[in-house]
Amino acid sequence: MRIFIRRFFFILPFLMLLLVVLLTFFQYPAEDDFVCNYLAKKLGIPGAFDYYVFSAHGNGRYISLFLYICTCSSRFLLDHYYVILLSYIVLSYVSYFTFLKYFSSLLLEHTINSSQLHWLTAFLIIATLALIPEVSTFYFWTTGGTYTLSFSVLLLYIIQLHRVMLASANLWSKQLLLALILAFVLSGFNEIVLFFSTLLVGSLLIYRLFLSGKIQVSMLLLFCVHLFLFLFYFFTTGNQARGSGSGAGPRRQQAG
Repeated sequence: MRIFIRRFFFILPFLMLLLVVLLTFFQYPAEDDFVCNYLAKKLGIPGAFDYYVFSAHGNGRYISLFLYICTCSSRFLLDHYYVILLSYIVLSYVSYFTFLKYFSSLLLEHTINSSQLHWLTAFLIIATLALIPEVSTFYFWTTGGTYTLSFSVLLLYIIQLHRVMLASANLWSKQLLLALILAFVLSGFNEIVLFFSTLLVGSLLIYRLFLSGKIQVSMLLLFCVHLFLFLFYFFTTGNQARGSGSGAGPRRQQAG
């Protein structure tokens, strides 16, 4: 009986995750997705990108909106909506697994085997779904990538920040270049993840300063990149207009 209970609780997260996967086959495009499809056809992808990101109705989310426009411009993907949603789940699973594998090998005395890592990954995804305020717009809507994918990239970025701190002696290392790319991509998803990632990099910069008495130049460079992108969001036309109360306000078809 005890073995049965252990096996049941082992497979339970995977069964729940399977249900989440099956639900993707019963989702359909929202009105906003067709609006984006129309704009992409009428203005072209560059024109739609300019409208969503830089116009008076834009919000500066240059990565999430670019992915949203490219996705919605494809009639095949709108007709096979589950492909988009399944990709969100797969990318989440890969990022969770990679994050757990990397830090478990560093922090735990005993190595976690592959099956345990997969169990923890499935469990954390289900736990995330239980905690977020609105599940339907996290995995089951195209614009959910604004937050779903940003969190996945954030986990990979944290790994890369650790590698950059270890490679402090070499400024222009491959680790730093990859971290700069991830910082640029991560910041382009939404201003919320940009805010917290800026705080994270700033905290690590200060930690390193107190630890060694010196400023780590690579971390300072990353922090400056975050500040620059933070200013980019702040001075985006649409955000400025909404902040002053003089703009038209966010349109419903904006991603996220």
